Amino acid sequence: MDVLRSRWELAREGRGQVVGLVGEAGVGKSRLLMEFMGTLDQASMRLLRMATSATEDPSRSRPAAAMLRS
Repeated sequence: MDVLRSRWELAREGRGQVVGLVGEAGVGKSRLLMEFMGTLDQASMRLLRMATSATEDPSRSRPAAAMLRS
């Protein structure tokens, strides 16, 4: 949670950040993200959340990648 919070503060200062949550199924990645998001003032932010799977076609994430580049 401390790493997420520190990266969030850097992003708010205009120093863009990317954080990847990686781990086995069921270890609490989604829960950690939801708990962290609950501590933020969501009215003052824009959040892009993307989830992928090792079994998915990589081309499915191209629209999200294009948004990040623009």
